[in-house]
Amino acid sequence: MLQGSVHHPFRDKSGRAVWAYAVTGTPTEMEAYKAAQGEFFWQDEESGTVFFKLYEIVTSRTTGRSTRNLIKKNIRLQITTTGKVVIDDSAAQLALNAAVEAAMVGEIGKLQAMQFMGLDLNPARPVAAPVPTPAPKLEDAPENDPKKIVDKALEDQKVGGSLEDEIPDPTKVAAGA
Repeated sequence: MLQGSVHHPFRDKSGRAVWAYAVTGTPTEMEAYKAAQGEFFWQDEESGTVFFKLYEIVTSRTTGRSTRNLIKKNIRLQITTTGKVVIDDSAAQLALNAAVEAAMVGEIGKLQAMQFMGLDLNPARPVAAPVPTPAPKLEDAPENDPKKIVDKALEDQKVGGSLEDEIPDPTKVAAGA
């Protein structure tokens, strides 16, 4: 397996940040690397160190979107079936997938517990407005009964008598009582 370790950062002619990785591997792998890199193969003439360039920010030629590459101390390189040299991030992808799966299992467990307890699984869903209860009528409230208000006022003034004593009952008056 081709390995790369950070050797040094630098800026290219256009000022973009580039990281140089020293590449190591078996003699067969190094020959395949040299063939795959073609005109982009880079080897230091003095030390014989073979390098892989990793641009910190890469802009897609088709979409124009920029992507930031993750700079690590050590990388694994692989040669694709089309002969392109790429960073092998399959171990990182497996770890990410495991983390996402663990998070999803936890969330599914929470939802199952909520469902078991009869809680609303979608609190963002609009809830039906409560049915309004009719307001009590003013005359139904005991504190608004005119008879009781007068009785209370008379009581507060320490005046004897009651409202019933002063106002005759209309049903008794009509009956002739």
